[in-house]
Amino acid sequence: MYEFSNVSRPDITWKRSLEHLCKEPSLVVVGRSVGEMMKEEVHSHQPKTEIVDHALTARFQQLLVGVRNDDDAQMKATLDNVKRLIRKERRKRNRHDRNKSILQNRVQWWEKFLSPARLRRLRQLDRMTLVRILSDLNTSRLVYNAAKRRRCSNITACRLTVGPSVFCYSLYALEAFALDWLARGGLQSARATDISNDFFDMDYVVSALFCAGLATYDGRAKRVHSALLTAMKDRWRRLNAMLKAHQAKR
Repeated sequence: MYEFSNVSRPDITWKRSLEHLCKEPSLVVVGRSVGEMMKEEVHSHQPKTEIVDHALTARFQQLLVGVRNDDDAQMKATLDNVKRLIRKERRKRNRHDRNKSILQNRVQWWEKFLSPARLRRLRQLDRMTLVRILSDLNTSRLVYNAAKRRRCSNITACRLTVGPSVFCYSLYALEAFALDWLARGGLQSARATDISNDFFDMDYVVSALFCAGLATYDGRAKRVHSALLTAMKDRWRRLNAMLKAHQAKR
């Protein structure tokens, strides 16, 4: 919604986009907010994997049927409401310098943490090196520690770390984007507004990890999503083996 509206003529962008979607309204679903789901997981002490907003999906499908039937009044009322929402959303999302600073801090951390050999292979754009870093159980500690900083209990932090959870996938998405920038360089000179786009793409990647795939032309988002899919499967095998070994000792 935000990216549709963050243009000079959002009414035209929305109308053209909806005209494509309205051909098959029943195939369109609306995802829940990644940030809100993270908060819900922390407060409920449980992972949440239902990423579809069913109530909003029904309303959006109804809008698409109206667009297909040339209901201009419904279209105008919807766009007017969206404009009001976007004004509030823009204040939250247009923190470009802050977003760039977050990513720079993560890149610097990984540059110090990785061994010279791993760092060299990563900068040679070896995909499996990226996958191994992400699937390493030491990387899982970043998720656990992040949950503890949000005052989660040990049990809740473990649940969110083992996952699957939106909290876990969101933390991994941030680290994966940082590693991709570390591998390819250019972050220092990149425009802060472009880095904010990476943060929008992180939400898409997180949602796509619960789905069949990610449809995007963005090269970085594609690389990160592909690496995370492989890494999460390998990570789960390692965590499962570790948990079984722990239970066998009890």
